[in-house]
This record gives sequence, C-alpha cells and structure tokens, in this order.
Amino acid sequence: MKAFIIYFICFGVVFINQTAAQCDKLPEEMDLEECCNFPDMSFDDAIDKIVDQLKDQHLDGFMMACKVSESLFKELKLTKGTEIDDAATQKYIDTQVHDPNWKPVTKAAVTDCLKYVSEKKDAIAKILEAAPFNIKKDKCNASFVAMGACYHFKVYQSCPKDQWTESKKCSATKDWIVKCSNNMDIVKAFGSLNKA
Repeated sequence: MKAFIIYFICFGVVFINQTAAQCDKLPEEMDLEECCNFPDMSFDDAIDKIVDQLKDQHLDGFMMACKVSESLFKELKLTKGTEIDDAATQKYIDTQVHDPNWKPVTKAAVTDCLKYVSEKKDAIAKILEAAPFNIKKDKCNASFVAMGACYHFKVYQSCPKDQWTESKKCSATKDWIVKCSNNMDIVKAFGSLNKA
C-alpha cells in the first residue's frame, strides 16, 4: 500500500498550478502522511481489496496507481459512466470529513481539483500517455488518478497547523510541492522513481 501511495502522490505535482527550478528531483524522504495528519477517509480497506485484485496483472507503478484510482472511484460510486461524478465526489468528501478544521480545506481542494481536472482532461491524458507514465487512454482513465493526486497535494498545502509536523524535511517537501507543480522537469523525477 505504501508504494501505491508514493506513486499516487507523485502524480499530484503534475496537476498543481505553479512553476520553479529543482523540480527534477523528489525531496529526500518524501512522506506526506508523516508531515500532515490527513483526515481519515475510510477507504484503506477498499484500496487493499483493489490492489489485491490487480496484483496478478503485473502492472508497473504508474499504471497500478491509475487503475487503483479508477477502481476506487467506481467502488465508492463517485463516477457517472466513465467519468468523475462531481456532485457525488463533493458529497462523499462532505460526509467523510467531520473535523471543522479540515472541512473548508477538503471542500476547497475538491472544488479546485474537479474544475482543474475537467478543464485539463485532454492535456492530462496526453502527458500521462508519454514515457515514463505510458498510461494509454484505452487502458485507464487518468482523470481519476489526477483528481486524487491533485486533492492530496491541495490538502497537504493547506494542512491546519494543529495537524502539521514541523520539521526541516516536511517544510522542504511542502516548499517543493508549492514550487514545482506544472514544471515538466518533474517527469524525470517520476521516471527515476518508477525504476527504483
């Protein structure tokens, strides 16, 4: 599960709107969940079940992250046909997050990411069809992994102070996320992660 989370998180940097240098290298010991105590979304069992179902397909890390994301949205009934159901996704987040410090953060993240993924759907698919991702549109809908990763990064960027672990490593990761976003040099970092 930890490997899936790392791949999933790394997708997120592609989908946030900033630019910067030094984006071709992931921060050392990048662990978002250690730095920010994310709200519990209660879908770990669903992810474990999906990963177990997909393990015999021998998918590489990026395709596995995409297929798990796509399957998770379907499992949680957050789809309309083959696309993300905006209303169902908003409702799911609203019913899952109870902490008043997290509610506005998660609500804003979902709103921003649904809009972004909808507007950039074709560009996202094109980026993820190329190496090192190699996720073909007919094999997996990249909108699901883009949405999940975008949400994760947006929430991390706005982590409430009482949920944040102050450390040099955590601050460096947060700075990298804020600065790197759409800089395509990060693709090099993803490629090296996939080989690890």
